[in-house]
Formats: sequence, C-alpha cells, structure tokens
Amino acid sequence: MTKNRIAKFLTPQQIKFLTFFATSLATLILDIGIYSILVFSNTNVFLANCVSSSIGVSANYLLSCRFVGKRSPTHKQFLLFIGYYALSIAFFSSLINLVVQQDLLTKELAKIASLPFSFLINYYMVTTFIFGEKNPGFNCKS
Repeated sequence: MTKNRIAKFLTPQQIKFLTFFATSLATLILDIGIYSILVFSNTNVFLANCVSSSIGVSANYLLSCRFVGKRSPTHKQFLLFIGYYALSIAFFSSLINLVVQQDLLTKELAKIASLPFSFLINYYMVTTFIFGEKNPGFNCKS
C-alpha cells in the first residue's frame, strides 16, 4: 500500500502510533539481542537490562526523531529524551530484577513481560512531552 492509501484509512495519530511501534520494534530487536548475550554470559540482570536498554534507547531516539517527530534532533530534546529514558530504564530494570529474584519469571520472560507496559508508557511520554506540541521548547527543529 502507498502512503496515501494508508492515510485514507488511518488518522494522523494512528499513523504516528504505528510509526512509533515500528521504530520501537526495530530497536527492541537490538535491545533483546544485547540483553540475551549479556544474560547468557552471566551478567547481572539489572546491569544487562541497563546496558541493552541504553543502547536501544539511543537507536530509538535517532529513529523516533526522524520518523515520529519528523524533524532534526536538538540538543535540548536529546537531553530530555535521554533523561526520561534513564528513569524509565532504571524503573523497569529494577522491576525485572525483582521479578527474577522472586523466581516469578525467567530472566528472558521477565524482560519480555515488561515490554507492553514500557511501550505504552514510553509512547505516551515521548509523543506528548518530547515530540508534542504542548512543549514547543523541546520540539525538533523544523
């Protein structure tokens, strides 16, 4: 389907959501791959998630700004994006670590189980506060 045909069936917000989903999926593959390698080499779960997520977030920033924000990145926006994701990574890494320590899920399943929640929270935060019109001081340059 062409872009115009897709636009006939979806609202701009739905297109933005699907674009964010696609960029997140691409960086998720990178994140999970690095996480799996680190966990397989007996790296602490918290540290493995912090490292893999940080690399994934950096790639996500570049893709999101290009395809979701559709503008060139700014330094302010990058700092806001990284600052938010540092908090998000710390929160979800702690949650994953807690679930694994309590023997509720395996290391891999704990990471995968956190993804729907982190995706929805991150989508809201990124589109509303980082790329959103409500905070023009941090929008990408046109």
